[in-house]
Amino acid sequence: MKNNNPLVSVVIPSYNHEKYIQESIQSIINQDYKNIELIIIDDGSKDNSVQVIQNMISVCQERFVRFKFIHRHNKGLCATLNEALEWCRGEFFSPIASDDIALPHKISYLTGRILNSDFAVVFGLVQQFGDLDKTYPHIPNLKSTYIHSFESLMLTINLPAAPAAMLRTSSILKVGGYAEDVNLEDRYMWLTLAFNDEKLITFPNVVTLYRDHSDNTTKKFRKIHISRLQVLNKFKNSEIYEDSIKRVHLLLANDLSHINRLSSIKIVVLSKNFNIGGLKTVAHALLPSYILQLRQNLKKKKLL
Repeated sequence: MKNNNPLVSVVIPSYNHEKYIQESIQSIINQDYKNIELIIIDDGSKDNSVQVIQNMISVCQERFVRFKFIHRHNKGLCATLNEALEWCRGEFFSPIASDDIALPHKISYLTGRILNSDFAVVFGLVQQFGDLDKTYPHIPNLKSTYIHSFESLMLTINLPAAPAAMLRTSSILKVGGYAEDVNLEDRYMWLTLAFNDEKLITFPNVVTLYRDHSDNTTKKFRKIHISRLQVLNKFKNSEIYEDSIKRVHLLLANDLSHINRLSSIKIVVLSKNFNIGGLKTVAHALLPSYILQLRQNLKKKKLL
């Protein structure tokens, strides 16, 4: 029987996730959407990721319309995604990290949202799980659809969740693929598409489990801060560039407010965030530790 559903290219860039990669691949195998091609590119892992992937090759070859596994030396995530684009034939493109898990309805849900629409990218939501019992503050918890404008993306407002994305392959190719001179490949892609008048929208449905562990890039606060600035510097001519720079400095101050209070306050002052956000960050940094712990406990119990 002919499959009339469009082909979706799922890409798993793999790097040193031997503990998680099997779960990630299995989550794509378990998708209720059938017309999927899967490409896994191991970007020079130094652990046993390659062996874990090789053990699943026969299952993948049977499950997917097309399947490809590549293992080579490290080139970086952006180069890996561009390499995947050269191989993929799908109308839609959906990357997922090798430590995250796609819920069984992810591809069917997102395909249903993007098909016959004028959106370049559609997103669902992610739900956090994993090794650390902490709240990741920048994952949006939206109750309704949200259209991401260039301005909101520059100002880091309701950033879309990259692990819950589906893109039109043609839209990615139109802007030249992923920029290999930046580290936040997803952030730059969203901004570039929005700058070129493409439409991006998030739907309030969880489609991916985002694994929270000590190796997440998001835990390396200063490194991620430099990467944010690197992306924003690509859009220096924007009228909201200066406001965007202040905003990411405030995000770093928020991230540091519970681990390095003095640095957090200094960042607020030096970046001249003399606004409500800056005052809240300073107040949070000045709170005694036992009050912060109490607030955290109340949040866990959903009392605050």
